[in-house]
Amino acid sequence: SDLSAALGRVQRIRKVCGRIESKARQEIQRGLQELDEEEQSSSDQVLSFLDASERYTLEEV
Repeated sequence: SDLSAALGRVQRIRKVCGRIESKARQEIQRGLQELDEEEQSSSDQVLSFLDASERYTLEEV
């Protein structure tokens, strides 16, 4: 009983982690595509975009 509950929690944690990783990959890919399209050259702009993307990803999870 305790073992099955623990296994259930582990499975849920793994599922959530998988969703987080998938969302992060999607956001990174989308961010890179937008960077290519806009041809941003300033490293400050890139860092600002990555910070915004990270905040968005964390809000969605």
